[in-house]
Amino acid sequence: MASDHEPAKILLPYLQRADELQEHEPLVAYNCRLYAMDRGPKIPAGERTKTANALLNSLIKQLEKLPDLQVLNWITGIRFAAEYLSVVHAACNAHTLFVNSWQF
Repeated sequence: MASDHEPAKILLPYLQRADELQEHEPLVAYNCRLYAMDRGPKIPAGERTKTANALLNSLIKQLEKLPDLQVLNWITGIRFAAEYLSVVHAACNAHTLFVNSWQF
């Protein structure tokens, strides 16, 4: 982005976060790119530059190449379920310790 007035600059923070998160959180990275893709066309046509159009075209191609989201959702669901169960397990253990500390 050579110009300070480049309208595509509003997309860069989302694309940078996507690049940072891609390896460990691919679903979050995908959503960052998707959000940038959603904001891109909202740049008024009269303000769009060749750079902005090239960035959006590149982003479309990148989103099309990403892995199957059903697999990513499944992995995320398993990760969430495991975290939830560990919290429930810890809460049950804490409750058991509390009840066992009562003396009758």
